[in-house]
Amino acid sequence: MNGKRIYSSGEISEGFYGVLEGKIRLSKITLKGDTHIIRDFHAGEWLGFISYFASMNSPHCATAIELSKVIYLPKSVIDQIYELFPHCYQSTLKLVSSAFVRLADHHIHAVHSPLIVRVSKVLLMINTLTETSELKLSQADIAAFVGATREAISIQLKLLESQGVIKIGYRKLNLIDNEKLFALANGEYYL
Repeated sequence: MNGKRIYSSGEISEGFYGVLEGKIRLSKITLKGDTHIIRDFHAGEWLGFISYFASMNSPHCATAIELSKVIYLPKSVIDQIYELFPHCYQSTLKLVSSAFVRLADHHIHAVHSPLIVRVSKVLLMINTLTETSELKLSQADIAAFVGATREAISIQLKLLESQGVIKIGYRKLNLIDNEKLFALANGEYYL
């Protein structure tokens, strides 16, 4: 399969996938129609398992970008595997844990960026995951994500609002200018 969609954003995850051969690209289509590449998966790697274990809809699309072979494990097969081979829980835990370690490494790297960059990245990440420009989160939530005080986040959000990037509401934010926010997150624009 080349160019074939494995799964789409918003689909209910009722299993997960393993790449046997080829390359599968995980991407996100923004509200403006732009494609953001999340990462490529190669032979021996699994994808879609976080959405499956979290019982959530997939936040991304997965597409074969070269001739590929993929195995799909539906819930019924996964349940049988765990019943017959209970030690597989340990392997699954290792798989899920490694995904979170990668996320934590990314987070640690991001902590060394200026606060406005970190805040912008978090807002974009949540926008990408929720597919909405209205983000329902508090300043304390953002502070926890970026490792800063609520007061420091308040200053950054007011700065973003004064530049027309966001609109602050009670326990929510509306993203107004995603392009400027993206440029801030990538160090291409400064306030």
